[in-house]
Amino acid sequence: MATPKRFKPLDDHHGDGRLAPSCKAVPEGQEELVGSDAALVFVPPYAGKAGFPVKRFSSALAALALSALAGTAFVTVEAADAPPAAVILVRHAEKAAEPSGDQALSQAGRARAAALADALRDSGVTAIVTSQFARTQETARPLAAALSVKPEIVPVASADVPAHVAAVVAAVRRHPGEIVLVVGHSNTLPAIAAALSGTKQPDICESQYASLFILVPAGATMRIVRSRYGDPDPSPGPECR
Repeated sequence: MATPKRFKPLDDHHGDGRLAPSCKAVPEGQEELVGSDAALVFVPPYAGKAGFPVKRFSSALAALALSALAGTAFVTVEAADAPPAAVILVRHAEKAAEPSGDQALSQAGRARAAALADALRDSGVTAIVTSQFARTQETARPLAAALSVKPEIVPVASADVPAHVAAVVAAVRRHPGEIVLVVGHSNTLPAIAAALSGTKQPDICESQYASLFILVPAGATMRIVRSRYGDPDPSPGPECR
């Protein structure tokens, strides 16, 4: 027998212009869901006997991450062979100049990491993937702490980026129906995005840190929605042209 599927329709349930997912629940389940976070979960007044508790989103970017799914009206969240509901890709934040090698984040980078946490706090992220380098882990840390999510570390070696890309894609696909954040590097993110979407992606310039890519299911692959977060990047340098 096939595994049953549960669907979450997206709609402007609370009439304020923000999309949110809902799920069917019996009265006891409604009480449990609302009690878990009354500020974010509620039962609309038009709900029928079964009820449809809804989760709000306070961040425009959080709403974007899920509104990108609206093209297919429903999101499968329980099926062994289902893809992730969304994959969010960001490069690590700005790194310190010294020491060379495994640099930590600079002051600007720490501010960007905090901005990432603010942007994605209500996005529904349940899994985070980073590399072994401090700059990716520190970029993810504020959000991971806010969500009580332990990041999965997928090591990368400069001599074998394809192996890292394959390992990240495998890690992402272990989270069917979930929203996964991947914090990577300028030389890995385009390849990861290409592997998931099936389309070649442009290089990321050395000065580019503000870009955020949201990948959502589109048939057998994923389509990309591009956004930005935190302080804007400076004007592109000669290496970006």
